[in-house]
Amino acid sequence: MHRAMRMAPSKRNHRMKMLNKKQLREITSLSIQSITRLEKEGKFPRRVKLPPDFTRVAWVEEEVNDWLYATVQRQRAS
Repeated sequence: MHRAMRMAPSKRNHRMKMLNKKQLREITSLSIQSITRLEKEGKFPRRVKLPPDFTRVAWVEEEVNDWLYATVQRQRAS
């Protein structure tokens, strides 16, 4: 099933902003190598391949922001 079809109805009506690699590095202060490692470990939001040729990738801004918030909360709780 297509990813958009699985989203909650409220999410489908929400405009989704995508982040390219440069924006992602600026927001997270992580290298692309670190992000790739965290993705492979299942500890960071997965990239999305973009049309038309699906060779460019981006990350959903809301997912990255949620990850950042959770990371800060975990650190403050310890």
